This record gives sequence, C-alpha cells and structure tokens, in this order.
Amino acid sequence: MPLSSIQQQLVSVLKDPDNIRTLDRPTEKAQLVAVQKNPGLIRFIPDAGEKVQLAAVMTSPETVFMMRVPTPLVCFTAVGRLLDVSLLPVPEVLSEAENLVRALKDRLPEPVPAAMRQTPESGKFLKMTKPYKI
Repeated sequence: MPLSSIQQQLVSVLKDPDNIRTLDRPTEKAQLVAVQKNPGLIRFIPDAGEKVQLAAVMTSPETVFMMRVPTPLVCFTAVGRLLDVSLLPVPEVLSEAENLVRALKDRLPEPVPAAMRQTPESGKFLKMTKPYKI
C-alpha cells in the first residue's frame, strides 16, 4: 500500500529533519518532528503555529529570535527561560515579553542568553514584571 503524502512528509523529515526545507506546505506533525530534532529549523517554517513554536523554544529558547511572528505565549516562555526567571502568565507580562522579543530581535550577539541578560530592555522588563524567582 502506497504512503499518503502526509506519511511521505513524516518519513522524509524523520530521515533528515533538514528535509522540512524542501516540503511544500509541511503538516504540523512534520514541522514538530523537524524542530524537535533541530530547533533552528524553525526559521524555515514561516507559518509555524504556536505548538511548533513552543516545541522549538522549549528545547532552544533563543530560537524565538528566528521566528517571523512568535506568539505572546512563545515569547513569554522563551524570555523566562533565557533570563532564567519564573514569571506569572498574566496578560501584562505576556505583552511585555512580546515587546522585549521585538525590541531585541536582530540585535543580540551570540550567545543570546548572556547577551540578553545585559541589555537595558531586559532590566526594564524585569523591573516591570517582578518575577517571583530570579
């Protein structure tokens, strides 16, 4: 029995996650497999949904800066992990995390976590959001 196109995508990405780059409209499952194996591939999935974005930042939080439009929850998750703080997931904090990611996108040198902790924007973010664990 021949494989469906969805199954073919999964087999292709399981063999080599970089194959996600060659797929036309990859399924969410194929996207998830690719970013779980190599989070940096998120940059090649322009319309990744929140679930795929979260999979990438859970493994590698700096990938938030590779996303075209990360969701507020993805920004919140990445910022908390990058700054190594625990934040309350209230609307104001989600909004500030999104603003921080937008402000720092394309400006941070490598390695991102160390550079991010030293920016004035991060200091302002931490004062405004009052993390409960630093």
